[in-house]
Amino acid sequence: MLDLACGTGAMVAPAPPARLPDAILFGADLSRPQLRAARLRSPWLPLVPEQRHRPPLPQRCLRLVHWSWLLEHVPRERAVDILREVRRVLAPRAWPG
Repeated sequence: MLDLACGTGAMVAPAPPARLPDAILFGADLSRPQLRAARLRSPWLPLVPEQRHRPPLPQRCLRLVHWSWLLEHVPRERAVDILREVRRVLAPRAWPG
């Protein structure tokens, strides 16, 4: 599961590996200060810096992409690009959102 625009990691922090033993969780964000805050909150969470809202992931590799407050923080013209990228990394029959 990718927590896209994870910010400080507040949404994924309640789901440490012990609670979801079969899940691979990681967060991505453009903001390095936010990633540092997420690291403090959830030291177990792998974090990756995004580049232009494009997480460094292969095509169709995820079953779940979560985001909260992502689209309200990007310019409207970038929203389509972001959603297109989410679709690219989601496996068939995956669940975005």
